[in-house]
Amino acid sequence: MNVAQTAAELREAMRPWHVPTFNVVFADVDGHIGFQSSAVFRSAKCGNALSAGLDTEHQWQGLVPFEGMPQLADPERGWIATANNRVAPADFSLSSLRHLGAMACAPLAFVR
Repeated sequence: MNVAQTAAELREAMRPWHVPTFNVVFADVDGHIGFQSSAVFRSAKCGNALSAGLDTEHQWQGLVPFEGMPQLADPERGWIATANNRVAPADFSLSSLRHLGAMACAPLAFVR
């Protein structure tokens, strides 16, 4: 990450990071901005909530790929903010991450 020259290079440098949860907001000298959630989340038929491990419905199907994590690049509004708010939109498509941000704080700081 320390040698990335562009927003795209920094985002790509995050690909191998395997940490519980890690969100990065970044920018480059050309004015490109981005947000990437880089974490390891399991993919399971039942979702990502705490569950009974003995039930086969709750067994891991693998990990959610980097491309499937919440991300944002050069949004039309021209800015990115994150302040312990939910980072995945309400209609986030991966059912295995439907609980991502379920315990996030109220978005009061984000809205400010």
